[in-house]
Amino acid sequence: MARSGSFQTQDIDIAIERITGLFGPHNIKPVGRGKKIQFEHSYAWIADICINWLAYGRELSNSIGEFSDENYCLMLPVGGHYSIEAGGKRVEGGSDSLTVINPTCPVTLEASHDYRNISVRITRSAIDRVLVQHLGERPNSPLTFACHPQVLKDSTESLKNMILQVWRECHQRKSLSTYEAVGRELEGLFASMLLLNVPNNYTDKLTKIHELKPSVGCRATANYLKENATENIHLDDIVQASGLTKTSLYTEFKKYYGMTPMKFLRVERLRLAYETLASATASSISVTNVAIDSGFTHFSRFANYYKKQFGELPSQTLQRHRQKFQ
Repeated sequence: MARSGSFQTQDIDIAIERITGLFGPHNIKPVGRGKKIQFEHSYAWIADICINWLAYGRELSNSIGEFSDENYCLMLPVGGHYSIEAGGKRVEGGSDSLTVINPTCPVTLEASHDYRNISVRITRSAIDRVLVQHLGERPNSPLTFACHPQVLKDSTESLKNMILQVWRECHQRKSLSTYEAVGRELEGLFASMLLLNVPNNYTDKLTKIHELKPSVGCRATANYLKENATENIHLDDIVQASGLTKTSLYTEFKKYYGMTPMKFLRVERLRLAYETLASATASSISVTNVAIDSGFTHFSRFANYYKKQFGELPSQTLQRHRQKFQ
């Protein structure tokens, strides 16, 4: 359920405990005498997304370690200035920049006394799910964003404005039920905009994919497969939906999507299964039922395809998600 709230403290140890519990290891050290800070934290939870407004009221240094839960943190400054040091390189930023903190890349943040930011926690599962959608296949290495401040462009400026608007409305307890209903879609949108607009180790590959323009027949085929993924689809049905010959469809589809239409269908079904397993709340949900509901008829093949696509068995995805709620 969507919820929001606020918190304040002058105790730095309490602030560290709160931020560490939300994002991962933080070692905050005020600059100058004394340890008192003016820590302010307002938050909005929407499904698995957590949007946070943070201020410390004091010049400080913050060593951010590896995140054990492998979430990403998008930092959008709204006041003051800061710098990020990583890999022996230090880059400064301000309200015209953004920074993505990767789960396995420790950084050091130095911030001015008037530094304030909106920080968004985005789950690794959401990022991976969207990356698979764009690549059409399982990534061969973990996604890593550029860890230094990036100057805002039109697209990332739009993302910042969108996040600010969502945070304001949730903080004022407006539209909470609406945002809760579209929380998963919102998380996917945030993840897509990051993937396509913030430099990362898949940027070149994603750029090449999106620079290609599929034919009308290819687009029609992809839409047909997405809309009917859970149905009993045969190759003849796909060819008919495309309006192309079987040879032309195979050639054009593989050129743009990097796979055959039937593999595209399988990837889409796997994506549906992953989303269901990774968001399961009812204890009655079983892997077998999810496989059938996603369009698979051979369970052993489903499990093998799933592990190849996501690096774990479907039962492991389900178990890992349930543990979060125990």
